[in-house]
Amino acid sequence: MRRSITPLAAMSGRAALSSVSWSKIVRAARSLIALRRYYDSGEATHEDYAARKARTKQALGEMLSVLDNGAPQEQRELILEHFAELLARGDSLVGESK
Repeated sequence: MRRSITPLAAMSGRAALSSVSWSKIVRAARSLIALRRYYDSGEATHEDYAARKARTKQALGEMLSVLDNGAPQEQRELILEHFAELLARGDSLVGESK
């Protein structure tokens, strides 16, 4: 989880800051906090990969909804899918094989 924040922030970049939907920031922050708590608490290890990935993808989608940069939905889906997969099968999950 900690390793994914930097790439997500880098993707947003300075140009994206001008397209921030400020009204969605609180919801996005709550999603980030909840997702981090989910992984840090070990709760993620008790769910199967598909459930973990779906939950992660939903939270990442809420976080990226802050950026209304006009990117095509297909590109957003690819980004969400990629990062959700990386997090859901992450090396940091204790007691679970890939």
